[in-house]
Amino acid sequence: YGGVYSPEITELPEAGFDIEMMKKSGFNVVKIGDNGWNIVEKSKGVFDFSFYTELLSKLKKNGIAAVFSLPVFSPPMWQVKEVKTEFCPSNAEYIGSASYMVRETVKALDSFDNIIAWTVSVPENEPCFCEDCRRRFAKSLSEEYKGSVEKLNFTLNDSAEGAFYSSFEELAADKTGIISNPHLNLKWKAFRSSEKARLIKETAAKIKEISKKPFGVSFSYKSPDLSLFSELS
Repeated sequence: YGGVYSPEITELPEAGFDIEMMKKSGFNVVKIGDNGWNIVEKSKGVFDFSFYTELLSKLKKNGIAAVFSLPVFSPPMWQVKEVKTEFCPSNAEYIGSASYMVRETVKALDSFDNIIAWTVSVPENEPCFCEDCRRRFAKSLSEEYKGSVEKLNFTLNDSAEGAFYSSFEELAADKTGIISNPHLNLKWKAFRSSEKARLIKETAAKIKEISKKPFGVSFSYKSPDLSLFSELS
């Protein structure tokens, strides 16, 4: 019995009062870490876990367990400036940074026995349409339609006024066309879901290399194909 706890938004010195209120409310578990990437890695490759070691110690002392949410989908500001997008599950550089952060965080905190599970919270993100997104989207469509853009045009256009593309790359670069065509928009949303699922699977594999604790996922968005995520177990 408990809830989400985000002391990153306030300040750690207030945690004593917060935890006292949790005890009075009968809490025995909280979910923490959703906003933690900028806390543990304020600059690229420089980690400091003191915020969470102190918080976890306070929780343990008061008999409160934690589900630690690894902030894979909440990049720090230095990451946003470097990759030039808030979040992109298709960007190789972003994925590399997220993977490294997960590994270092699990290594640093796994010894806390009051962490009962790791998790990842998946928010609803606006599509970024970066070069990596477009390239991987074009590749996924090419695979689905066996390399035939003619078949794609025939399938996705329901009128003579529809846009006809000469290549998958041309289609993937047309942000306006993807958003305005309901068929393409569904394809795009399914693609984004599959990319998020891929990142979550890679995160789960990284955790299992280091920790024996269970891993789960929580969702805060509408997926056109939740079956993609049912395979994560």
